[in-house]
Order: sequence, then structure tokens, then C-alpha cells
Amino acid sequence: PLPLEIYFQSFEQSSFSSRLMAMAKPVYNAVVKHGAGKPVIVIVPSKRQAQLTAIDLMTYHETIAGRSFRGTNASSDQLQEVLESFREGVIKQVLTNGVGFVHGGMNDEEKEKVCSLFREEILSVLVCPADQCWTLQERAHLVVIMGTEIYDGRERRYVSYPVADLLHMMGRACRQGLDENGKCVILCHSPKKMHLKKLLYEPLPIESHLHQYLHDHMNSEITAKTISSMQDAIDYITWTFLYRRLTKNPNYYNLQGTSNVHLSEHMSEMIESVLGDLSESKCCQADDDGEVSPLNLGLIAAYYYIQ
Repeated sequence: PLPLEIYFQSFEQSSFSSRLMAMAKPVYNAVVKHGAGKPVIVIVPSKRQAQLTAIDLMTYHETIAGRSFRGTNASSDQLQEVLESFREGVIKQVLTNGVGFVHGGMNDEEKEKVCSLFREEILSVLVCPADQCWTLQERAHLVVIMGTEIYDGRERRYVSYPVADLLHMMGRACRQGLDENGKCVILCHSPKKMHLKKLLYEPLPIESHLHQYLHDHMNSEITAKTISSMQDAIDYITWTFLYRRLTKNPNYYNLQGTSNVHLSEHMSEMIESVLGDLSESKCCQADDDGEVSPLNLGLIAAYYYIQ
């Protein structure tokens, strides 16, 4: 991997649409300033925005610089041959000026033609929606991430990109053997800037989620006779990653303190609650002496992996 230079630019507009409009000119400035005539990938939130951004980049460059984004390897004959296979006037116009875009509405053949032009450096700029970032195989010297939110139709609100997606987008700025380093420009909403910096520059703590699925684990271990008493259940927890993280991040697990007394009380309450729920569900049977044994429903749930 190559060293990666990361630049942040934040915007105050609270409206998502207004923020994207305000980002149009800074995206062009970032392409010109950091691109240095090398391949650039611009990641946008949606299919519609991919087309709009490609048009904006083409228009700004023609107006300000008086030339197109066509690369050094651009051949008029080769480009014209590809243009004839497209029916949309917009894609033809932007491709002629060295800017390409891909989205989920294009078929595989059209995507491959646009990507091959970018790969051969006939196009200098490729615009891609965020939902296509994992299918995009191309690499560039510069990646510009235009906004870090996308509309989620299921939740009916704008949600931030997952960290994995964001890191993958940034990873596209890596051309082994061609560049000494890669560059990434992230344009985001001002309140999210420090959070993004923390995510990217500081190591992410890995927390256990075993306590959220402890019923399934306990039922399986009781069925397998690994756990036959409440003490066995507590001993089982002490061998897990959950036990290691309880004292490291007590607030995350609603732990009242980090002393041995607090830890023992928390684990006892957690086990009693889980075994109580399993007993009420007729999955296991617990007697007054703390002995635990499986019942038919528990055996069936463990055998068929029923939660």
C-alpha cells in the first residue's frame, strides 16, 4: 500500500440538497488542485448526482480552464467508436470532454466501456455512486468523496456511510508502481468532521456483542452438557471476550464499577436473567440448588439453530 494524504472540507448547510449544491465547485477545485492531471475518481451519494456532478465538472473546466478533461492518451477515433454505442446524449457529451460516470442503471457492457476509457487514461475523471463502490475495480491518484451520507429508503432518512465503505472508497486512491502516494479529499457536513477524523485516524475499539445473544449460547451449552449449573455458566463467561471487555469499557456494558464486587454482581445478574428467561420459555429447568438441565424445547432450538 502507498501513503495516503487525506484532506477534509466541511460545509455548514443543514439541508442535504443544499449541501450537495455547495460542494459542486469545491469538488472541481479539489480535482484541479490535487489531481495534477492524473486519474481522479469522484464518489457521490446517488445515481442522479453522478450525472449532475459529471456535467458540473465538464462545465466548470470548459468555463474556467477553457479545455476538457480528456487525458494524454485520448484518441479521437477510439473515443468516437465508443460514443456511437451510447444512445444517451448526456453520456456522449461528458465522455467527449474527458469525464465519465457509471451507475446501477447502466448495463455491464456500458459500464465496462466507460471504465476501459478511464483505465486507458482517455478519461481523466470518473464519477461513481457510493452504492457501486464495491463493484468498481478502477484505481486513481485522487479520490474525492462528495458527502458522507446516503438516503436509506427503508428508514426514510439520510444515514452515514459505513466505516468499511468509507475505507474502501479511500483505498481506490492507490496506484502501485505509478504514484509515490495517493490522495483523498472528503467533503462532509461540519458536525461530522471530528467524528470522521476520529474514525479514520484512531484505532477502532472492538466490543463484544455476546450479551445480546447470550440466550442462544447458554441454551446450546446447556444442551451439550457443558453447563450444568449456574456456577458453570459464570465460569463459561470468564473465558469469553465479553469478560475481558467488561472492565475496559464499563459504560458500554452498563457496568456500575470496575471492582471485582461490581463485576461479580453484574455477571450473576446477567446469568440469572438469562437462565430465568430460558426456564420461562421451557428450554431448560433450574432447581433451587442452581443445577440446570435441558428440556425438549431447548434441545429442539439448539438442534435446528432456532433463536
